[in-house]
Amino acid sequence: MKRTNPFTAIYDQCNDPRNRGDPAMLPAFPRYVDIELTNACNFKCLMCPTGTGVAKRKKGYMSENTFEKAINELKAHRTPIRFIGWGEPLLHPELESILATCQEHGILTHLNTNGLLLDEKMMEMFINTPLNSLKFSFQGVDRKSYREMRNRDFFNELIIKIKKLHEIRGDRPYPYLHVSTTITYESAEQVKAFREMITPHVDLVTVGRTTMEFVNPDFATLT
Repeated sequence: MKRTNPFTAIYDQCNDPRNRGDPAMLPAFPRYVDIELTNACNFKCLMCPTGTGVAKRKKGYMSENTFEKAINELKAHRTPIRFIGWGEPLLHPELESILATCQEHGILTHLNTNGLLLDEKMMEMFINTPLNSLKFSFQGVDRKSYREMRNRDFFNELIIKIKKLHEIRGDRPYPYLHVSTTITYESAEQVKAFREMITPHVDLVTVGRTTMEFVNPDFATLT
């Protein structure tokens, strides 16, 4: 079953070259918004300002009151929301309620995750609420390269979780499943093997280059 990313039409509008340099083409309200539910994370990734301690913001979680204010502005426009940022959104204790509120108002939702906290109960919630789009963030393309960048031996377990979610979702439309990874030294053959291994279990696989601008020279003392 070939699926279409529910955010594709929105991204196409945003990327339309006719929008460039013409204020008349700007929408009256944002086409989508990004919300960071938390800046806390359960990983210490080598390339991330949160994981390496470069980010100095106080850690916290979006309050119910703040989210309610955001929804009250967005619901009239049914503005899609992406739950992304420098934290792990699955850590938010009210995530299920937040996603249910979005769907109650007909708002498309997307979420990025490292997948550590994903269990079968949460998988069912994502399918039934539903969460419209889910991206699993990797680094590397195998256990070794993943562990080197993410400082956690979780590659094989994450693959198992993704396969399980794909199985449970079955023919149901959501969530759209996207695996995104970045590479440093990995060969074309390694990337090809990764794609062939994971593609049957997701709707999209993308591979980019790892950005190392947030590396902390004292990182070794933090782990």
